[in-house]
Amino acid sequence: LWNYNDTKHTQSFAGFECVCRDCHNVHHWGHTVHEVHDKRLPNDYLQVLTDHFCRINHCSPLDFLEYRTKIGDRQEYRNRFTYKLVWGNFEPRRVIQVWKKKGNHPKTFLG
Repeated sequence: LWNYNDTKHTQSFAGFECVCRDCHNVHHWGHTVHEVHDKRLPNDYLQVLTDHFCRINHCSPLDFLEYRTKIGDRQEYRNRFTYKLVWGNFEPRRVIQVWKKKGNHPKTFLG
């Protein structure tokens, strides 16, 4: 998860969130639409995701459209700027150092 400061143009890492594949693809809607248009995902997948979102959030397809529009507008605004990443305690090199100190190999952590 990321916290954004749209005045200072910073993007701060806030933690992890475990979600199902469909929720992940809703979160990355623009990329998912691209994958459908490029035939890497089935043609009906956007409807599957719409139905999934509405079921999980107890809302209508119109609510989802309004949500997507709001998020899309915000992303379009943010794309006009370069944001500085602020990792805090999750700076990747620091995470790997801590992982190594615990006797683990970084590839185990990174997948």
